[in-house]
Amino acid sequence: MSRLIRISLAAMLILTIMACAQTRAEPEGHLPSNAQENRMPGEYLVGLVAGADPVVVRKLFAAYGVAEWRHIRKDTYLVRLQNDPGTEAMARLAQETAAVRYVEANRVYTTQ
Repeated sequence: MSRLIRISLAAMLILTIMACAQTRAEPEGHLPSNAQENRMPGEYLVGLVAGADPVVVRKLFAAYGVAEWRHIRKDTYLVRLQNDPGTEAMARLAQETAAVRYVEANRVYTTQ
């Protein structure tokens, strides 16, 4: 293989790696200036690691009375609790199992 072809292939490989490694930043102000954030009481989004058993994780939240456990998208569930322990307690509870990737409050944005 000629030296020029090897250099060209190496350059293409470097450019491909650099293009794949770039992350897309959210544009500042992607929400309207009049958007208001409302936390839905007792509702959380729970992200599981790939392949985690949702039934096992659901049992983790059983002490707070799981009123709803709904699949939203791949490995993400909406959990509605009867007794809301708060976001800090939910974050601590999520750290007790490796199956949970994250827990965050369900937020709804509205505009006037």
